[in-house]
Amino acid sequence: MKNVTIASSAGFCFGVKRAIDIAEQNAELKPVIYGNLVHNPGVISELKQKGITSVPVGAREKLESNNVVITAHGVSDTVLADLKKSKFNVIDTTCPLVKAVHILGRKLEADGYQVVIFGDPNHVEVKGTAGNLKSPIVVKNLEEARKLPHFGKLGLISQTTSSLKGFNEMAEFLETKADDLKVQNTVCYPTKDRQLAAEELAKKVEVMVVIGGYISANTKELHELCEKYTESHWIEKAGELKQEWFHGKNNIGITAGASTPDKDIQDVVERINSMD
Repeated sequence: MKNVTIASSAGFCFGVKRAIDIAEQNAELKPVIYGNLVHNPGVISELKQKGITSVPVGAREKLESNNVVITAHGVSDTVLADLKKSKFNVIDTTCPLVKAVHILGRKLEADGYQVVIFGDPNHVEVKGTAGNLKSPIVVKNLEEARKLPHFGKLGLISQTTSSLKGFNEMAEFLETKADDLKVQNTVCYPTKDRQLAAEELAKKVEVMVVIGGYISANTKELHELCEKYTESHWIEKAGELKQEWFHGKNNIGITAGASTPDKDIQDVVERINSMD
């Protein structure tokens, strides 16, 4: 019998669960999600079956309902105001922790700091955060940060799902780029908890299985973190598991991104246990 261990923190975070709950509570309105409510195709498919469809952010012309759901990742105040001005009924599921990042970014800018956002410039959350600022700089790695000029006052915030280690390294490096550096660690605590739990487990097992959508930033971070310590495989669903991954291996670890339902995790556990 294989020893399958689930990381102490894995799967749905409160922000994702809250967003799904709000959307489902408004299902009778046949709302349209502005973007992906969460970065998990299985969850999006289930919502669609309940009459909750989605369109890409920016595709205003495709909004066929007057009821629009803002995703957990949030949007800029400008986008929000524009939707309301156009008489859309906005159902806002933005994670409170993302809204807190928006507030911190604006406060830093108001206090005269050049704001640097550590994250993926193409990620919807980062676009929303940056959209609330006058002249933000987005950097995704140290290579980009090295190209920055020197600043008098520099303020650092982060995409909530960024690597905690990566953020700390960025904060340390930016000390060399400013006379006055103010660091606001906005990597959210569910992300921190999942990364720390995955790291701890990956050090103890022979192979890790990371469950989550392939477009999920936080799942990508979990996979890359686990790879540093052991063999790691990233899947979206149990049907993608391959028996050869577990040949000769008895200690198997499982973690999952913040958009992964408990059912998906249990399906993976059961599939692994059913393998010879």
